[in-house]
Amino acid sequence: MAGARHWRGRGLRHRGQRAMDELPPRWRDNYRYLLVAAAVAGVGMWVWTGWPIHGLMTAGALAGLPFLLHPGGSAQRRIARLDALAQWLHQLASIHIAGTSLEQTIAASVGRAPTVLREPVAAAAVRLQQGVTPREVYALLADDLGDTAGDEVALLLMEHAEGRGPGLSAALSAAAQSAGAQAKTSGRSTRTGPRCGATRGGCRCSRCWW
Repeated sequence: MAGARHWRGRGLRHRGQRAMDELPPRWRDNYRYLLVAAAVAGVGMWVWTGWPIHGLMTAGALAGLPFLLHPGGSAQRRIARLDALAQWLHQLASIHIAGTSLEQTIAASVGRAPTVLREPVAAAAVRLQQGVTPREVYALLADDLGDTAGDEVALLLMEHAEGRGPGLSAALSAAAQSAGAQAKTSGRSTRTGPRCGATRGGCRCSRCWW
């Protein structure tokens, strides 16, 4: 149980660091100043209202402002992760069809996993070897992947870990096709997405200003 909590904390820290890395440079470079401002505002609201919860809410709102303005982070990085996820799932399907268990399949895929996924895949393999329950391992893998597509894959792996039924290779191949399709759709949206019509000097929206 303690090991599971350790891995969960590591997964959450990894996701938080990735969210910071994907902020626009000016937000990322000046985020520490925003944290100071959030703390000061939170204390001020607490003193003014006399309610600690109001101070916490104010500080949290200010600290989370960059992530509200840029909820998707870098679109290109998400597309790269989706492409990598599709490749990894195809690898899992091809390895698993030979008759190995899912746990063995994941361990065997570490060396061939795409670079952007190698760390979370390796972490999942280590957790399985350390005796962390498969359900917990795949939930933590979803945290490490940090994407809705990763959540869907984790759910698929959890269902197989509990049922051990046939058809996993076909399900992995279908999930790979889904991730690849999401990558293509995201790529088209990035290329053809709406743009602000105002000139840079006349617009104060987050996209133009930052």
